[in-house]
Amino acid sequence: MNSPFKRPIIALILEIIGYLLFIASLVGIVVHFLAPAKLPISSPLAVSIAALVMSVVYYALGQIITFLSKSAFHAETLLNAAGNDIFPRLKRIEEKLSKGAASARATSAADAAPAAMTETANYYYSEGQAAEGPLSLGDLRSLRFAGVIDDSTLIYREGDTTWTPFEDLAEVSAV
Repeated sequence: MNSPFKRPIIALILEIIGYLLFIASLVGIVVHFLAPAKLPISSPLAVSIAALVMSVVYYALGQIITFLSKSAFHAETLLNAAGNDIFPRLKRIEEKLSKGAASARATSAADAAPAAMTETANYYYSEGQAAEGPLSLGDLRSLRFAGVIDDSTLIYREGDTTWTPFEDLAEVSAV
């Protein structure tokens, strides 16, 4: 959960200085008109107007800093919300695309298998307790590419006395 917006201390300080200068300028203006001759300052009205201008500047700076920090806070909140929503969606899309690519590879491997049957079919692979085959070397490569078999799948070649893991077959070391 996001934390609530916290107003920057510097903005608060600048606004308070602005308020104090505004009050001081109003007091100076009032004093100037009530007792103009009794003040030790040669131009109290000019000082009061300068204080009034400075009060507006300080208050405006405080407001600008508050606005910018609120904007940054809300932008970060939006980005976090978008990231929490968008990234899982992108991940699901990526998974769907990779599944689609895998099924496309399996389809192309299955389409290529009849052409590979022209090779000598003298390989079998283990599917649980059953042996599947006979298959050609091209068929085995297609099945491996499609993910039907993996490197640890046991392969039997006619004429051999033992089953060998797919990755250990010399004929498929280039796959």
